[in-house]
Amino acid sequence: MCRELLAFFRGSLRAADGLLHASRRWAQYSDSNGLIWSNYGHYVFYERVHGMTQYEWVLAVLSRNASSRRAVININQAYHKDITNSDFPCAISLQFYIRQDTLHCCILSRSEDLYSGLPYDMAFFSFLTELVAVDLGTRLGRFLAVGTTTVLCTFTQIYERNKPHLEALRKRAQDEEVSAIRMPAISDPTQVIRDIYNDSAESAVIRWIRSYAELG
Repeated sequence: MCRELLAFFRGSLRAADGLLHASRRWAQYSDSNGLIWSNYGHYVFYERVHGMTQYEWVLAVLSRNASSRRAVININQAYHKDITNSDFPCAISLQFYIRQDTLHCCILSRSEDLYSGLPYDMAFFSFLTELVAVDLGTRLGRFLAVGTTTVLCTFTQIYERNKPHLEALRKRAQDEEVSAIRMPAISDPTQVIRDIYNDSAESAVIRWIRSYAELG
């Protein structure tokens, strides 16, 4: 999970630059140029529209109008529609909205693999929800609570090849007491953003992610 988060922060569409370090399965989905289209961080932090990233767009829209329904990040793009591509982003879009001083995120997804997709996607989307909430609250000069991160999915599935792994996880949960490992809260969004763009680890949360990414 942490290695995939780092790949999203780097935002490279080249599988070898990040996602392959999280899972070798990405190799089978990359195209002839070694590109993977499902690096969600690319669309959030790096792809620019009218001079700003989509992350900056969300902050700008909600800073101007806290009731806006336009704070949308598009993931699945028209240029992904190449019939020869093995990889086609599952997430379609993310919408951020504020209700009663609470920042929520709703993700629209066309398909989710409940074993090798959804847990890792939720890790990134939840991190992003917290980052937007703290960053936006700082800019507005008022506290915004971190609300829900919800995925609305047309299709969900468990593939046959993953059933033994899921059964092993179920048995482990029955036989062992699994303790929660908590990621540090985001307290300085400006430093977190600097860490994302500079590939550094000055903030506690990025240090935590990098420390676990190096395990194993």
